[in-house]
Amino acid sequence: MCSVGIPEAMNEKEDFFGYEQLTVLLAQNHHVASDELMEKTIEAVEHSAGSTPQPDDMALVLVRRVS
Repeated sequence: MCSVGIPEAMNEKEDFFGYEQLTVLLAQNHHVASDELMEKTIEAVEHSAGSTPQPDDMALVLVRRVS
């Protein structure tokens, strides 16, 4: 679960980070430890946005199901 600030983070071209990119990032890193996955997600969003100020907060909660 995340706040809209994650997928709606914009870069200088006003392109959103997006739900699709978020989904791909999470799927590609499903094997990574939870704290590392959260860090990778925040880093990817910040890298995508660059120095563009964001108008919204960014919150991320990661829940894993262990089978």
